[in-house]
Amino acid sequence: MSKIRELLAEIFILLFPLIELRKANKLVEVKIEKLKKGEKNFSYMAGYESLAISEAEVFLTKTFEARKTLEDKAKTNILGVTISVSLIIGLSQVFHNNFPSNSLLRYVTVLLAFYSVTSIILSTILSLKILGKFNIVYDLSPTDKSLASDSEKLDAIAVNAELNMYYNLKRNSYLYSSYILIIHFLIILSILRRDRLFAELSILRSD
Repeated sequence: MSKIRELLAEIFILLFPLIELRKANKLVEVKIEKLKKGEKNFSYMAGYESLAISEAEVFLTKTFEARKTLEDKAKTNILGVTISVSLIIGLSQVFHNNFPSNSLLRYVTVLLAFYSVTSIILSTILSLKILGKFNIVYDLSPTDKSLASDSEKLDAIAVNAELNMYYNLKRNSYLYSSYILIIHFLIILSILRRDRLFAELSILRSD
């Protein structure tokens, strides 16, 4: 039963990525708020107390690198919209009297085309949010660097690294959802183009 549930959960995520994205974000937001309030229940920086300052700074640097990687992938998604636009324009050909105006197939085609266009638009919005809304990075401030004791500096590094990790989780969730929406767009586009081909063949046969 557990395997069936896991499979159903994966299917649900694929079909409704934005619902799953909202759930994941709420969980991360709760952890961010707790950490900002001083609750040091670390996951990424668990056991940081035993690290030297230089070792902890390596973990902080890794969060910067992960952020850059995710943002670069988001930029690639946005560039892909240029290609998608040409594909969207191709959707208009689906409506060139290939189907009778009152046919059920035409109504289904319109709905699929609308969902396809909506998917690519939402995918672009999610990628833009990664670059804009989540353009947040935590690093040591001059005040942090002038802290008297190494333990205080270590605490500051750990908190900043943990916060960066949580924001990277949010970026990753948005990026994953963006990818799923692009897949939806491409699958539906291929279906529509195939239906158009079938319609053209049927027209040729009737001639």
